[in-house]
Amino acid sequence: MNRTFLHRRLAGFTLIELLIGLLLGALVAAAATTVFMMNSRTREATDSLGRMQEGARVAFELMARDLRQAGGFACGREAGIGDSGTRMQGLDYAVSNALANADAIWWASWSQSLPTGPRGGLRGYAATQAFDDAPFGTATANRVADTAAIEIRYAHPRVLDGAFLPPANPASDPARIQLNWPATGVNGHGFVSGDLVFVCAQSLAPVGSGAPPVQNQDLRDFRPWAALAQVRVSGSLLELAYTGLQPGNRNPALWTPAPIWAPSTRAQPRVRVSRYVPVRWYVGTNARGGRSLFRETISAGDNPQALREEVVEGVSNLRLEYALDGGLDFVAAPVGDWADVTAVRLTVRVESGQGGPGAEGARVGEGGTTLQREFTSVVALRSRLP
Repeated sequence: MNRTFLHRRLAGFTLIELLIGLLLGALVAAAATTVFMMNSRTREATDSLGRMQEGARVAFELMARDLRQAGGFACGREAGIGDSGTRMQGLDYAVSNALANADAIWWASWSQSLPTGPRGGLRGYAATQAFDDAPFGTATANRVADTAAIEIRYAHPRVLDGAFLPPANPASDPARIQLNWPATGVNGHGFVSGDLVFVCAQSLAPVGSGAPPVQNQDLRDFRPWAALAQVRVSGSLLELAYTGLQPGNRNPALWTPAPIWAPSTRAQPRVRVSRYVPVRWYVGTNARGGRSLFRETISAGDNPQALREEVVEGVSNLRLEYALDGGLDFVAAPVGDWADVTAVRLTVRVESGQGGPGAEGARVGEGGTTLQREFTSVVALRSRLP
């Protein structure tokens, strides 16, 4: 009996026992793998959703910075733009476009005639409407079809004051501006030759100043004017040059509208100068084959060139609706007059897995697809409000 018992102990497991053990081990391993995969998928989905929410927040914040300032400049308000209200419209500004290529390209336009042109530094595009200078496309940084877009133009919030030096002969001599700021250093004005600037007359020179001194000069002699122009820079002196720059400026007689300033023998108004900021916001194809939100602007200096920057990955669609002065609800583009827009409603669709093939988040949605969420925000245009 002892020999039989010892023999059985030395014989080990039977084949059936081994198969049962292997089956149980496989079931445990499969269960563990399933739990691991589920946890991994849940973590990936949670991370993707977090990135989508953060992407939408960043998109709204950055677009709102530009939208709030649309059409804005330091001296006042453009005539006929935004809320009709009860403001003193006699002191509103007619903005002159001094650029030689005025209205020939999107960033060289401020206000155009109705019905399709930009007005007051703003123009929107319907989802089916391509840019005038760029069709829809699938190459990197090209705008994606069936997505809305918007163009915004404004004067940068940093404002520099100076003295206006009118030309003795406007037909041949350019106007100049003597800034009250140094060219370099911590407080340097930062302009370089060829920069596009927004210039506006702030007010008359103080009584008793100027050469000859201002005597008994009041608002009856003051004509508000503002202009989009290109400058040649020499230290703290800015020159609205007619030649030697690209695109350059036109003779003041050809500005749209022509500016009104006092003869060079009279005291001149004080002026404020800001860098001109034109931007486009649109959904484009990123370098990885997905979709992203892009911001387009222009380079500094002479002969400005387009600069397209990918801002937020994963924005797959953009919808824009507009509140009009006196309107009851938001409407989509096109609108009758972009000067009537007082607020913009932004809706972005954010999608996971837009970082190219194999990107995280590409298979975390239902049925192994991407996650999609839509977010909405409303931005009021400061220059258009009462």
